Amino acid sequence: MSNSDSNGGRAGHDPSYGHDRSYGLSLPVLLTALGISTLYLAAQLPEFVQRGQQLPGPRYFPTILGVFFCIAGVVELVRYIRHKRHARAAGRLPADPFFVRLKSVTGDWGAHSVAIILGSLAVFVPVVQVLGFVLGGTLFSTVLMLRLKARWYNAIILSLVVVLVIAVVFGRLFRVPLPAGILGIRL
Repeated sequence: MSNSDSNGGRAGHDPSYGHDRSYGLSLPVLLTALGISTLYLAAQLPEFVQRGQQLPGPRYFPTILGVFFCIAGVVELVRYIRHKRHARAAGRLPADPFFVRLKSVTGDWGAHSVAIILGSLAVFVPVVQVLGFVLGGTLFSTVLMLRLKARWYNAIILSLVVVLVIAVVFGRLFRVPLPAGILGIRL
């Protein structure tokens, strides 16, 4: 029985892992860094104390999100280590690991997406102050949807609808002040 017959006809596929996937360190590192930075920034937010009792306040959701990202980073790191051990045991380690790691970081769609999301978020905050929430949010959402390979017209329409709904819900119903920008667009 050949190697391709014993594993369902797919050479190089290990059915115990459930799917073919390229494992690299970029995703665990990015997730953990995102989690740690979220936890750090959440700690800078004020506590919410009412009548002498501490209640969930502005720190609550970012802290949960930071913990989630840290846990996800550790899980991905464990998966990476398990994959490396399995590859080493099967004798499938590459000849030059530096160039393989470099290729996995530069050619990994997931790592590029995470980098684009983080970069977009870093640009979003100053842009939304200048353009306002409606225009800046639509631009931000459109860029992310285009990265996810949505058609350009679907990305623009859906982004505009989502941003308008968010602006109405938070701006009108919850009375959260959203930046109007240089054009002064408020809903």
